[in-house]
Amino acid sequence: MKQKSILIAAMAIDIGGAETHVVELSKKLVKFGHRVTVVSNGGIFEEELRDGGVRHIRAPLHTKSPTSLLKSYFLLQRIIISENIDIVHAHARIPAFLCNFICKKYNVPFVTTVHAEFRTSFFFKAFTRWGSHTLSVSRDINEYLIENYKYDKNRASLTVNGINDENFYPREADKSIMDEFDINKSDCVIATVCRLDKDSSKTAFMLANSAETLNNEIKNLRILIVGGGNQFDRLRDKVAAVNRRVGRELIKMTGPRNDISAILSVTDVFAGISRAALEAMAMKKPVVLCSDFGYLGIMDEQSRSRAIETNMTCRGMAEPVNLKLQTDLLLMIRDADIRNGNAGLNFKTIKEFYTVNKMALDAEEMYKKAFSEKKAPPKYYHAVISGYYGFDNSGDEAMLSSILGELRDKKEDIRLVVLSKKPLETARRYEVASVGRSNPFSIYRTFKKTGMLISGGGNLIQDLTSFQSMIYYTGLMNYAKFKGLKVMLYANGIGPLRRKASLRIAGRVLDKTDVITVREPNSYDMLKSIGVTKPRISITADPVMSFTNPDEKHIYEVLKKHSIPKERKIVVFSVRPWKGLESSFVYVFARIADYISEKHDLLPVFIPLNTKKDTKVSDEIIGIMKKPAILVGDENKAMNLVSIISCADLLIGMRLHSLIYAAITNTPVIGIVYDPKVRFFIEMMEQEDGGLIEDISFDKITELADLVMAEPSMYAKRLEDNMVRLRKLSAENTRLAISLMYKEFDD
Repeated sequence: MKQKSILIAAMAIDIGGAETHVVELSKKLVKFGHRVTVVSNGGIFEEELRDGGVRHIRAPLHTKSPTSLLKSYFLLQRIIISENIDIVHAHARIPAFLCNFICKKYNVPFVTTVHAEFRTSFFFKAFTRWGSHTLSVSRDINEYLIENYKYDKNRASLTVNGINDENFYPREADKSIMDEFDINKSDCVIATVCRLDKDSSKTAFMLANSAETLNNEIKNLRILIVGGGNQFDRLRDKVAAVNRRVGRELIKMTGPRNDISAILSVTDVFAGISRAALEAMAMKKPVVLCSDFGYLGIMDEQSRSRAIETNMTCRGMAEPVNLKLQTDLLLMIRDADIRNGNAGLNFKTIKEFYTVNKMALDAEEMYKKAFSEKKAPPKYYHAVISGYYGFDNSGDEAMLSSILGELRDKKEDIRLVVLSKKPLETARRYEVASVGRSNPFSIYRTFKKTGMLISGGGNLIQDLTSFQSMIYYTGLMNYAKFKGLKVMLYANGIGPLRRKASLRIAGRVLDKTDVITVREPNSYDMLKSIGVTKPRISITADPVMSFTNPDEKHIYEVLKKHSIPKERKIVVFSVRPWKGLESSFVYVFARIADYISEKHDLLPVFIPLNTKKDTKVSDEIIGIMKKPAILVGDENKAMNLVSIISCADLLIGMRLHSLIYAAITNTPVIGIVYDPKVRFFIEMMEQEDGGLIEDISFDKITELADLVMAEPSMYAKRLEDNMVRLRKLSAENTRLAISLMYKEFDD
């Protein structure tokens, strides 16, 4: 079964058969490769879950109080969305009742495991919800479910209370337990482990009632009662009276413990039922089966099938009375053949029927059935992606395409929604859900149905071009954190930040995010300088680095579309308007293009990366030129622009992503700097720096062009070598994003 994100909901994870079942199932599912989150009121097994790679979240699922139900409902709803849950598995009436409504609302598969016979009065039937499929831990419970709740027998299957043989196996008595309870090797220890509640503590009370009689018959007798519950104080008073009468601590009440294996190692005979009895059997201990529901006593070959049918609970069997328990305990202790025969049969039974592996495989099979009937994906998103999308800017559209592609490669069924200026166009172009980036109602509704915000790509946190833009992105992140979403900055450039207000706002908001990846060390230094220390910060690379060269057929079609002669060598220009300097630098670019055309016989091709802003200035340059040139108009598909650049001998560009496209195709670059990010990229890729756009010089650029054209293979080799490293760094963006979705970080 493919890896799934599973939510297991239980009332608590304290002493008890159902509770231990949840713990062992969760740990084994993690070993099978699944992500597992357990939601319950907590208990002594929380640490064991964490050690087993299972995330535990507390919710008051143990009580029917309206306040607790409401709190649990909204908490479960938030977890299902924020943890990107694929399937919900409930193990008790209250969790099942709440999860049923949430799963229907968000179209998430919902299944249950039944551990006991639920009451069938009108109120309880109305309060009970079963999943699309169920597992019962015994045949009699399964039949009870089908008969009393009219549950479809084709959807009801059997499972077991699987026993972890890594914890429960025949071994020597634990010395630390012997020391703790002052047990000697000559002592005879009878133990029970149970939840000391009104309907599950009968065996413990029967042992207390029988203790004095047993003490008269058994030398050096000790009785251990392990567990807690609402009958603990009542039993403690009875035990204290027994101990006073015999003049020593005959009975020891340990309270709840999570070292059951160690306690069972010092036990000579176990009395009890269900999972606790199974754990004792796995340790090859003799067991007397006795419970609130009935009495079987010493299991043998003839009674084994009846014991298995009721999951070792004795439901529907003879009435439990003190005399029966006393008789069987004395028989077990006095007769070695009976004791050893029972212990051997117990151990064999566990190995044949009660493994954790079988329990987890049963659960997986149920999950497969639930998924096979799923008609539509869940109605929530793994993440909402924000950026400068829908503005006809090729670089930003390329980043969105890369982010979507990389995330889909990592998780093929990932559900994403993009905030865009043109949501319909974005949805059609990328086959992704999209909503308006300026519509507060759309953003509010979208954030309610997602667990993560990805602020994706580009220099979003800067005030060089727009202070309002910086306020928009930081405001979006701040709102996301307020709504409880995880927030990641995905391959961002940070800065320039020139206003004091920008530094203050950016520092405060970014420090509340969860993960930040930046595409150059300068951005990392900027984060540190404004006091951002709490998030996980990594230096990676622009997501567009994941692009690969297009094939020959695609290149030919693009060249034909834009009337670029396939046999002609070209030089590509990427120019953008900047601070009203166009009236001066268009003449310089025109002279440079004419020079390269004449000197190196390269056809100038101008590619506007922002079709609205760049086309005008490119058209002006071509209008001034003396030599022929081509303007690639109305083209913002990144792969088409990469196709054109792949045919060039040289690229002279202002736009960062024109330089990145050139690096992808190993096309030598001369960069014109309008922003520090451009200079950093040129230096990183070991290409030529044409200087600041404010100081652009015909002589400098043409001299550099001559230099590059003299040794183009050297510049291409530098690009190729650096791209190997950058592609690996770019992949790290995706790994961290997926890790944040499921909170699975490597140290």
